[in-house]
Amino acid sequence: MTQTEIFSFVVQTLYWFFLYGCIGWGVEVVYAAIKERRLVNRGFLCGPICPIYGCGMVVLNWTVAALAPSGEGKSVSTVAVFFVGMVLTTAIELVGGWTLFKIYHIRWWDYSNMKFNIGGYICPQFSLLWGLGSVIMVKVVHPALAKASSPLPMKVLVPAEAAVLALFVVDLIVSAAAATGLNKKLKEIDEVRARLRAWARRGGTVAAIDAIALIESGLAELCTVTIGVTAPREQRIERLIAREGVTRDYAEARIDAQKPNEWFVQNCSHVLDNGGTLADFQRRCHQLIQEVLS
Repeated sequence: MTQTEIFSFVVQTLYWFFLYGCIGWGVEVVYAAIKERRLVNRGFLCGPICPIYGCGMVVLNWTVAALAPSGEGKSVSTVAVFFVGMVLTTAIELVGGWTLFKIYHIRWWDYSNMKFNIGGYICPQFSLLWGLGSVIMVKVVHPALAKASSPLPMKVLVPAEAAVLALFVVDLIVSAAAATGLNKKLKEIDEVRARLRAWARRGGTVAAIDAIALIESGLAELCTVTIGVTAPREQRIERLIAREGVTRDYAEARIDAQKPNEWFVQNCSHVLDNGGTLADFQRRCHQLIQEVLS
């Protein structure tokens, strides 16, 4: 390949990566909105993009193109696209989910409640859906998008992609830093688990843990009572802005990335409403503590 061909290949690859990353983000948001009845930013990043979808489609298109038989007008069969797409996307999901969890101790998706799942990272039900989605994307969506975008000249694509790439890199750095901070907190939870077990071995009978991700981390298994604290979404946003001086957009994205109040109602033995004044919350806490210890 000449330098011009290599440059053109890189530009086209970035174009499809960003386009399908944004489309994937949109699909995830719609799915979450239907499931949870509210808008949620489903991506690892703050911006409207899910890189795993961009990577998946780029790799899938590369693979399908490489497998295409020689000859004008010939293409890979629908069955082959289904199985190739199912295997590739499942592999990307497994590697991506495992890597993110090992680095940040956070799950951006979890199939633990699905039958025959592997570590909660993948499951056959969604693998079949990815295979079907691959057929739709390769046979219908991608040809239509390729036809619509073919007239775009390099003088338009290159500066546009440069700007988007710069924003993407900044977003990646900021999001990684935020996730690293959360990872540090989760490591502290592991230390709390060890201290709690040591306390029990010494004969301790009552202990309280104030921790994020209590249930997800497994600490809840050591507790006889779990208490979730909830508050109205708007009030949480206003409190976050007042406490940390962040912008409203950032505060909304951060709150929406957290579990909804309904999740705590379903997963905790008790729930405290922190939507009122500090005095009201303290009174509810004292009442609940007396109830639990009685």
